[in-house]
Amino acid sequence: MLVAKDCHNVLIEADHARRDELFYCPFCKKRLLLRRGEIKIPYFAHSVNDNCSSFSENESEIHLLAKKKIKKAAESMGYRAELEKVLPSISQRADLIISDSSGKEVAIEFQQSPISISDLRERNRGYMIIGLPVIWILGPNYSFTNPSQRIIFKFADQETKVYYWDQFKEQIRVFAGFSKIDHSKFKSMVYKISLNTFIDNIFLRKPLNKRLKNISIDKKDLYKQADFLQKNLILKRLPSETCRLAYKHRHINVACGPWIIHRGSQAGLKTANWQWRLEIILELERIGQGNLYSINCLLKKFTSNRYFYERSVKNQFARNAFLKILQELGQEKIIDLKFSYVFVKKIPAWFDNYQQKRAFLR
Repeated sequence: MLVAKDCHNVLIEADHARRDELFYCPFCKKRLLLRRGEIKIPYFAHSVNDNCSSFSENESEIHLLAKKKIKKAAESMGYRAELEKVLPSISQRADLIISDSSGKEVAIEFQQSPISISDLRERNRGYMIIGLPVIWILGPNYSFTNPSQRIIFKFADQETKVYYWDQFKEQIRVFAGFSKIDHSKFKSMVYKISLNTFIDNIFLRKPLNKRLKNISIDKKDLYKQADFLQKNLILKRLPSETCRLAYKHRHINVACGPWIIHRGSQAGLKTANWQWRLEIILELERIGQGNLYSINCLLKKFTSNRYFYERSVKNQFARNAFLKILQELGQEKIIDLKFSYVFVKKIPAWFDNYQQKRAFLR
């Protein structure tokens, strides 16, 4: 920890503390030790047997230094920045709170160590209770060179952006605009921004420079996906539930499904795009041509944790993804959207065999 209270009950940073003074934890009020070495930056620590529910003793040098760098950048731009501020009303402590001249505040949390989705949600819930926006910045232990979808969507904010700390360049990398075509790499737009730009973006809502690209899937991609599906069917590597569902609807096999199941590029799915899309098509078959069905019922089913990675914040990500595929189905004249209902106009045609399917696209 970087801050403590002195014997006069005044907050002091470890950089400015003297060894011959007494220091106390702002949260649990217990005595603290000042650690000051030739290599590691100064910090405060509890005694070995002391337990404090707010302050961690295992923050890395990278974690401590990142907080100080962001604080320094904010202050140089005229913002107020408070390190490790205790929030008694929710029994939490923020790594950093930055505020502007109008009094608007944003909490910054730097995450270097593992944290469960339940603990992450609990921390976010606390900030939500007091109306304090929070941004999580991931440290080097969470690799930004090859981030997993599970980690990305676990830490993504309301706008589905993820922030990483580049310790070598002392800048922030922002990940956004995610896409995932089956049997291709998970992709995103990456913005490398200075700490000053990062802080300005928080308060001034300045747009990032790059525009998000529309993902297009060409004929070569469709063939590739279909061939993989056929191969995995032969090797019996496909989800048994989906295969049984297709058989239940009297289809030969999932590989003979309509081409529309291969046109997805939705990121954030635990399943493959083809599986999510195929099960939506099978649900429309269950509803039946010429029938209406509630959009909310479909949303509840196809935006659940069975299909999408769990999020630590509530937002419209999965909902928007599902509404997007409904629009696509509308453009293909498969459905009509009528207020809060879906009207099934036609059922997409399946193929009698895989050779027929490939020949259809030629």
